[in-house]
Amino acid sequence: MYSTGFGQLSTLHFTEVGYRVVAGCLTAQGCEELQSVRPPLLSSCARPNVNLLSQRTKRKDLLSTVVCNVTKETDVIDAVRAVEAASTRGARLWAIVNNAGIVDGSLLDLTQVSQYRNTMEVNFLGLVSVCKHFLRTYMQTFIY
Repeated sequence: MYSTGFGQLSTLHFTEVGYRVVAGCLTAQGCEELQSVRPPLLSSCARPNVNLLSQRTKRKDLLSTVVCNVTKETDVIDAVRAVEAASTRGARLWAIVNNAGIVDGSLLDLTQVSQYRNTMEVNFLGLVSVCKHFLRTYMQTFIY
């Protein structure tokens, strides 16, 4: 499964306006599906310079994907390496959209403690892990 919400929309928007994006997806199938999604047309208020994308590489060359389960440190480290590899080709890390999240549970009396642990693992510790591992790469953007 890949992002069908904010992650997908931000990926499509950023590639449409000409930014290089390394998108993390939970599964390899999600990576393949995200690569095949056609971007929606931008609204006129968000439309960038019309020539911007034509002057840059096509969208498929701007988007690369990596399997990244934020609860697995090895996946997060692999995502950092993918971004660093893109950085060696002239791109720099300007932003991290760190929006992995789940809803697992219901009413207190109907929800197992393991469900709360799983939610905390993804929604809190996953966010911390991504920020921690990307911090050095992100800071290099601002050190000339």
